[in-house]
Amino acid sequence: MYRKDAYYKHFKAIFAKFIKNKANKLKHDCFPLYDKNNFSAVSYKYTGNPKEKDNFMFLSFKIKELLVYGKNEKLKNRQYNNELIINFIENNESKARDKIIYEELINFLNDTVENVLINFYKNKEELRSINKDSKCQLYDQYFKKETGISLLENNGFIELLKKYYE
Repeated sequence: MYRKDAYYKHFKAIFAKFIKNKANKLKHDCFPLYDKNNFSAVSYKYTGNPKEKDNFMFLSFKIKELLVYGKNEKLKNRQYNNELIINFIENNESKARDKIIYEELINFLNDTVENVLINFYKNKEELRSINKDSKCQLYDQYFKKETGISLLENNGFIELLKKYYE
């Protein structure tokens, strides 16, 4: 059963997994001795939010802001843990095994969601993966009829949000 909000959530969950995996890979390459403490998933406050206006706002978030979005210090939730990892990374350049990858990690954490989405769409492996995803294929057929935009085509999600809010 197609619902536009369900498609947004599904698409954003795939994108959030891409962010988490890339951040963890770069962190592991820089700090192999600290491989037990990984970035956690992006909060459902991001992935579960289908509001186009909010998603447009999220485009300007830095990745490190997205990783801590929904942080709760009292509960010491996953986003709180993400903040601890980011603070460690930013304060321990001298412990990084590879300075070039460290710079890449810092740049990634400080990049905007919009830029990372553009890179997500440019990543042939990720694009192939979402185009093979049966839910994405099904949802996208209805979505394209409804909006004239496909989230599976180059920068479709960004194009959709900018269509309404720019």
